[in-house]
Amino acid sequence: MKALVAFASAHGSTRGVAERLGETLERRGIDTDVQSIDAGPSVAAYDAYVIGSPVYVGSWMAEAVAFVEQNASALAQKPVWLFSLGPLDQQRGLMAKADWPEAKEVDGLRAAVNARDHRMFTGAIQPDELSFLVRLFFRLSGGRYGDFRKWDEIDGWADEIADQLTGAADQ
Repeated sequence: MKALVAFASAHGSTRGVAERLGETLERRGIDTDVQSIDAGPSVAAYDAYVIGSPVYVGSWMAEAVAFVEQNASALAQKPVWLFSLGPLDQQRGLMAKADWPEAKEVDGLRAAVNARDHRMFTGAIQPDELSFLVRLFFRLSGGRYGDFRKWDEIDGWADEIADQLTGAADQ
């Protein structure tokens, strides 16, 4: 069994989640490659796929959407899981009240590749990732910087994927 964890990432938070998913799958005995979508990975050599993107302004990154759409027919023939990073925990003010819906493309992508699941994970944000005006708006809206990724949830989901791929969930 060989799996591809493919990701788009603007600042590294999604890369970190993809690497963690890959490490957990490897630990569970699944030969796993973790590759940036920017590297143009081929889907031909894999038996399963985990694909992720951060969500910005309600959308997956364009390169992640294009990767799934361009490979949809091949991906749909094998197990696929999708994940998104977007919401931030421990926010205040307007940021605490912000609604974090799934990216608008997710339902269509799930259908196109017959994805088994989609998970939305909390992300991370640092001041140097934002322009001055966005930093100002973020802070005035109650935004707090930090790493809000919940590694136990990410590890648990990777274990669920590994169980499905190895048949452990059926035993």
